[in-house]
Amino acid sequence: MKNIKIPTLVICLILLLSNNIELSAQLEASSIYNFNLVKSNGQIDIKRGKFLSNFNPNGYNNQVTFISADNILLAANIDDPAITDLYKANIRLGKLERITANGLADYSPAIVPGIDYYSCVRVEEDGSTQLLWLYPTDGSNVGFTPLPDITNIGYYAWINADLVALFLVDAPNKLSIANIKTGESSVILENIGRCLKLDSDGNLIFVHKISADQWYLKSYNPSNQKMDVICQTLPGKEDFELSSNDNILMGDKSKLYEFNQELTNSWVELFDFRKFGIKKISRLALRNNKLILIENE
Repeated sequence: MKNIKIPTLVICLILLLSNNIELSAQLEASSIYNFNLVKSNGQIDIKRGKFLSNFNPNGYNNQVTFISADNILLAANIDDPAITDLYKANIRLGKLERITANGLADYSPAIVPGIDYYSCVRVEEDGSTQLLWLYPTDGSNVGFTPLPDITNIGYYAWINADLVALFLVDAPNKLSIANIKTGESSVILENIGRCLKLDSDGNLIFVHKISADQWYLKSYNPSNQKMDVICQTLPGKEDFELSSNDNILMGDKSKLYEFNQELTNSWVELFDFRKFGIKKISRLALRNNKLILIENE
């Protein structure tokens, strides 16, 4: 596999429309930043920063997820502005390794729990069919789709080795739970946001867009089908991340906010990244004290 060096420096310095804007030829330029996040006495300090996406300047570099303390998965359009491939990056050593190169657009990489496979959303040759695909981590074959009959998958999150939560691109968009072993699926709710996360208790966390100005973070227990309201989101924001103690992080412009479900009843500003030149935070990824920010350009 091809290795690409990622330059490291101390820094001085997307949304669904009628169809998934990311799954189109016009991909919004985005950059990846990594910070060491230290919290002491309720205060956040940023110790170091790295700009991680010099391998694809002015390109699409997005949908990051941690798979270990030093390794992340991401989607980027390095070779073709209209096609995203999956990559694994070591943020400590500064190396980028290609995972897929099939001439089709792959998005939303993750590790499948319990088996040695990467997963992603793949856009098929017709440009509109969006399937969940699995690729072996050893690169030995071209992979397969476990849910061939569900053709409008925009995003997803693994609940366990059998169950996967799906964001279905529809009018309105829908939340569905599917079993990859049986192929069975059921719609849980309509009008949801694109971000799906699992908390430490195995509850699915997502955004429910009740109306244009009422967006709520909710939790869903797949075992007993219980659904609870957590809080209202920051205005118009649907991307979030969960900390190790299930506090919720969201970005708004240059600022990072936290909602502590036990201590507060409101969003608290943690840090302003404007002094690092970051003005438009979108997606987030967190592992221990390592925080990844995606900035749309």
